[in-house]
Amino acid sequence: MYVSDKFCILFCIPSIHFVVCRKHLAEHCRTEYPRVSNFILWIIAEIAIVACDIPEVTGTAFALNILFNIPVWICVLLTGLSTMILLALQQYRVRKFLIAFLVFTIAACFMADLGYAKPNAKEVLKGLFILELKGSGVIGLVISLLGAVVMPWVHHVFFSHLIYIFFSFKM
Repeated sequence: MYVSDKFCILFCIPSIHFVVCRKHLAEHCRTEYPRVSNFILWIIAEIAIVACDIPEVTGTAFALNILFNIPVWICVLLTGLSTMILLALQQYRVRKFLIAFLVFTIAACFMADLGYAKPNAKEVLKGLFILELKGSGVIGLVISLLGAVVMPWVHHVFFSHLIYIFFSFKM
């Protein structure tokens, strides 16, 4: 069995647990474990969330640095500021619009970049299967790739059970 298949099974466990027990993982831990264990689990979860957000922040900071030639520390501050602005806008119920706008913007930028670069199709297909990182900016690329690849999986682990909370199931 491939590693990705094992991870898929691992990520489905919180969702299955909610369907069976009608409690998400944090509620179940709160009722089953002593207070000290719950506190330790909470600390571990917070550390994991912070550790997973670091590649997102550094990846965004490096991207802004590459695009606009702004110092990285200012890019980190801009990333934090943009996060706070998005969190503040959630109270106005514009989250779906913002997400759609950001996805459209990413798709438009990708298509514009693809049209501008005019890459060789053979090299693009080769790059899909054989990753080559060369040059002085490799560390920034690796951090950005790590943030882009790992974060959707980690967020799924923490938030997959919330889907079931918002939708009622007839069993």
